Amino acid sequence: IASASIAQVHRAIITDGQGQKKKVAVKLQHEGIEELMLLDLGALKRIVSFCSWLGGEKWQDTKRMLDSWSQDMVLELDFAHEVRNLREVR
Repeated sequence: IASASIAQVHRAIITDGQGQKKKVAVKLQHEGIEELMLLDLGALKRIVSFCSWLGGEKWQDTKRMLDSWSQDMVLELDFAHEVRNLREVR
């Protein structure tokens, strides 16, 4: 159905215990994406830390924003967390 930077979504049909078929979407994380994302985030944090060291206080907001954004990005890898959020919205 779709592909994005961290996963692909495919159509599937599952059968329940009574033999009833149901159309579902299956989301599969790209192989190795967690390790790659963590490496990229680590590199970005080192760059911003260096800029903060050079540029002083004016980089502190950027550093705080990156720390917060990094936590959110790691949560994007947790599909169980995504399911919990979807259930809350419904």
